[in-house]
Amino acid sequence: IYELLTNAMLHAFQGQEKGSISIKLYASPSHINLCLSDDGRGMPEDKSWEEGMGILLVKTFVTQIKASLKIDSGKEGARFCIKFKN
Repeated sequence: IYELLTNAMLHAFQGQEKGSISIKLYASPSHINLCLSDDGRGMPEDKSWEEGMGILLVKTFVTQIKASLKIDSGKEGARFCIKFKN
């Protein structure tokens, strides 16, 4: 959460006067979904962010806990969801 939150605070709202960040936790009997989203400018289309240290840390953590990572990005912002066993 820290890495995703820090990245959103540093990059999502450049050129904007305000923005919001949401952290949600959804639980079912078998899985937990942790989602962090923002209403910023979204991720760069050139996918250059995929090579950064921050996303590497997130992906490494996701692998260590045997989870999955889903990333959505567009004009409405970015959303990162981590799904792991409950």
